[in-house]
Amino acid sequence: MMLAHIASYSANLGFEITLHKLTKVPVKTISQLKNEFKSNFWKNPNQCPIQNCKITYKYNSYITLHLGSAHDLGIQWRQCPHCEFKTKSSSHLIRHIKDMHDINEKQFQCPNCSYETNRKEHYITHLANTHLIDTKWHYCPSCDFKTKTKRDLNLHFNNHHNSNPTYYICSYCKFQTKMKPNLTRHLKTVHDLEGKIYQCPHCEYKTKAKSHHTRHLRNVHDLGGKLHQCPHCKYQTKVKSNLSRHLRTVHEIGVILYYCDSCNFQTKHKESLKSHFINKHDRNAILHECPHCKYETKIKGNLTRHIKRKHEASII
Repeated sequence: MMLAHIASYSANLGFEITLHKLTKVPVKTISQLKNEFKSNFWKNPNQCPIQNCKITYKYNSYITLHLGSAHDLGIQWRQCPHCEFKTKSSSHLIRHIKDMHDINEKQFQCPNCSYETNRKEHYITHLANTHLIDTKWHYCPSCDFKTKTKRDLNLHFNNHHNSNPTYYICSYCKFQTKMKPNLTRHLKTVHDLEGKIYQCPHCEYKTKAKSHHTRHLRNVHDLGGKLHQCPHCKYQTKVKSNLSRHLRTVHEIGVILYYCDSCNFQTKHKESLKSHFINKHDRNAILHECPHCKYETKIKGNLTRHIKRKHEASII
């Protein structure tokens, strides 16, 4: 919508004057932008308007995101007050200040519970949703129903009061819904349509999930990702959960021990405690006998493993 608006104005007034009217930035300042725009770029709204950039998107709404990430247009840089670090993300800046300078940004503490956050908007949302403080209610005009979100109100009205609702019907199966986003999600998840594919530039791996793509690049090609360093040895990893597992297994930090109530046995694994109790202390446990030999055990899983290893058979 914004690109279409700029395009219609630019065709008549010129791009620099259009930007001046939209942003109130002086024309002289706009003319000094480091990025040079293609002439008549608004005639091709699906292509990046910057000179020498050949990026084209299927949907022109992605152009705005591209201009910010690739050309720094419309981006507000956030500068660390303690060093030269800067970032486009306020959450990254907060994490940097906390990790590198050991300073916690201003915390908003809920007066009614233990919730706290350094984001004022999150604090206000928490008060409204959890404690109903300054909550903006949306009321149904046909009944006593009320909700905190306009989306839920529309959903309620369509489901309960709309006598002639518009149904969105799938072209490939019998699925139908009153909500258009539900149909879009159905097409992506069930029929594999309209889903963006993330292709690894280094191998044939591809996925629809951006997080899976990022994890693949990190784990398989060793690209990107913050290194987590063990404070007790030279071990380091890009996966935080791996560091937690390393601390437990190698340094026994954060280990939860499970103790047997009937003897001095202890273990790090809950299932091992259960197996121990059945084997050593449960007199009423059923013995599972091997049909091929004299082996017997109180743990059915042990019998299954025994047969697979010794007799190359399986239990149904």
